[in-house]
Amino acid sequence: MRSDAEEYCLPEVFHAECAVGEVVVMERARFGRMELGRCVTRNYGYIGCAVDVLSTLDDACSGHRACDLSVSDPALVRTKPCPKDFAAYLDADYRCVPGKSPSRFHCNAGLLGHRENNGGTLSATVLLISAPIARSLLFIFVVDCVCL
Repeated sequence: MRSDAEEYCLPEVFHAECAVGEVVVMERARFGRMELGRCVTRNYGYIGCAVDVLSTLDDACSGHRACDLSVSDPALVRTKPCPKDFAAYLDADYRCVPGKSPSRFHCNAGLLGHRENNGGTLSATVLLISAPIARSLLFIFVVDCVCL
């Protein structure tokens, strides 16, 4: 399943959601004043100022079954793609693919090799994506572990 690219104006919230057994994969995300549309209705000479924010939305959404990110989130606003007097908007697109959402595991000192850690929670993102490629399956594992 794939979403249609949509404009998200200030102060709206970008929401991505997939079915059970699927995860979000962000395809595209730009923040700024890309073109006239629902969020920008008049051209004051600042159309086309934008920045790619795919990594920000990847961090918040990719690999999760669902996510929400406010268009006024500081991670987006601080990119300042346009003059400060002009409101920017988010243009984002995602798709849903079969996969597992992030999990939390218990860890001990030996698992991560930290002698000072006597136990805690291991926050791990393990994402499995399969896609047909030349009669075979491609498996991608993305692992991000932090012992808390």
